[in-house]
Amino acid sequence: MAEDEWLWTPDCVEYLGQFKHLVPLMRNHDVWTSEWLNDGKISAIWPPQGGQATIGAYVCWMATVSSADVDRHRRFFRTLHPFFNDEENRFFVHAGVDQRHPIRRNHLFDFTWDHELWDRAEEIHKECRRYVLLIDNDEQNNAGSLIVVEDAKMKSPNYVNEVYIGHTTVQTEDNPWPDPQYRAGIWNLDTGAGTNGLLTIMNIDTNDFWQSAPSCILYPEEA
Repeated sequence: MAEDEWLWTPDCVEYLGQFKHLVPLMRNHDVWTSEWLNDGKISAIWPPQGGQATIGAYVCWMATVSSADVDRHRRFFRTLHPFFNDEENRFFVHAGVDQRHPIRRNHLFDFTWDHELWDRAEEIHKECRRYVLLIDNDEQNNAGSLIVVEDAKMKSPNYVNEVYIGHTTVQTEDNPWPDPQYRAGIWNLDTGAGTNGLLTIMNIDTNDFWQSAPSCILYPEEA
């Protein structure tokens, strides 16, 4: 959730570092940034998708800071979480999971690139069913499978309460500045900040949310 495809990636990481209880999740762009910062690798598809701006921002930033600061950022990207299951049994992941396998058998690619989870959610929602993560108590936070159940069966303490994702935007041509969307037990908070839309934050205890102005207004030079 850290890497920005515009010109302020180092500043974004510095800002996030101020939070004591931050649990940052790995995104697809973060994978690319980490590979470049830590291993010098540049994915061929990354530069035209914001990577060139990120590299440029970091080159300028590195010229003004110490090697310890650079190492701190490298470590930040190396230690991003692929997913997180909190004490309230809520599951957080950037993109989704491959539902054919237990969570522990998913790959980083699934957690950072999956679109199918949200694509299927609307159909399942219409059927009055929902996704849940069934936790294996023997391997809490590492096992479990995302399954579909009837809403009436949502009484087991082994089921997660909600799933929170991004990556697959809910932005449409008819609704370029949308609210976050809820479908089949999943909250999708990708409201298109990277494509002239809104950045959304949510109080997950109340489902209240706050949104920025459209990014095309905040950053017209990037629109």
